[in-house]
Amino acid sequence: MYWQKIPLSTRSPVHNKMEHSKNVTVATAIAAALLFLVAWAFYGRILDTILPAVNRGVYQSPGDESEVKALLLFCFSVALIPVFIAAVWVFSPIVSLNNRLLSALVMIACVVLAVYYKYQSIRDYFLMLTEGTMLNVSFPMDEIHFEYYILGGLCIGFIISYSIFREPGK
Repeated sequence: MYWQKIPLSTRSPVHNKMEHSKNVTVATAIAAALLFLVAWAFYGRILDTILPAVNRGVYQSPGDESEVKALLLFCFSVALIPVFIAAVWVFSPIVSLNNRLLSALVMIACVVLAVYYKYQSIRDYFLMLTEGTMLNVSFPMDEIHFEYYILGGLCIGFIISYSIFREPGK
């Protein structure tokens, strides 16, 4: 094609912006796919890490169908992290590398805080029910819903990043 033969320095700013947007889209898709696969491969280990260990507390496993649904929802919510980060960069727009890094850190911090909030609520639930008793308490695994807290943290992080790091006029 004719435009491919034009040196980069003489290409229009619109073309350079389109090329940059294409690169961000491809990088986002690759990062999302990798995070999905990592979440899928290490789902059990991730849950073991983020679920609180409480004396006399056990997690009740649901049926196979519920486990697969929870696994898929968790993997998709983790895979959406780079999508939300790229979306805030595009819609804000955020072009400064420092602001991009800070916005990504804010979004990841919001996800971590949301998951930590759920961790604390499960821990407090167990502690409340086992206080003063010697009974074992079970918590159904299909009611944990870390994926919803991940998505909530992403939405809050998106709003905060958009509000703080937006570069008007770009």
